Amino acid sequence: MSIAAGKYKARGVEGSVQMGHTKTGTEQMGIDLELSTGDIVTTVLYFSDKAAPYSIERLKALGVTSLDDPKFPGISTNEVEAIVKYETYEGKENMKVEILGNGGGRFQFNDKMPEVQQRTFMARLKQLDKANGSFPGGAAGSAPSGPVRI
Repeated sequence: MSIAAGKYKARGVEGSVQMGHTKTGTEQMGIDLELSTGDIVTTVLYFSDKAAPYSIERLKALGVTSLDDPKFPGISTNEVEAIVKYETYEGKENMKVEILGNGGGRFQFNDKMPEVQQRTFMARLKQLDKANGSFPGGAAGSAPSGPVRI
């Protein structure tokens, strides 16, 4: 099944988050998105020091309410715009899916993070977000750290 390049409305899929590493060791996260067409695609977020603020903003756009839980509660809450495009890399056409700011295909990471590394990664995400205070418990947040009840 081929998905046409273009803009789509999309929502995160609960329980679909995969955490892994790039070949150079950068943490990455794959999130399945259900497009308005009913198709499921995967977007990849990267968490280098430079990319992390943008990736965290995309998690927030999806509706994620806390970085304390690796299930990312709220990930399917908000409808976002996603762009599907195709790029050629090493002679092979690949789908690339991006969540548009403010607002391919399915795969699995080859280098999945063990649970202990996921906890370390979650702590790093919270640290990266402290300056922005986007989530409860961040620098600008007034909520205490720990479980957040909504």
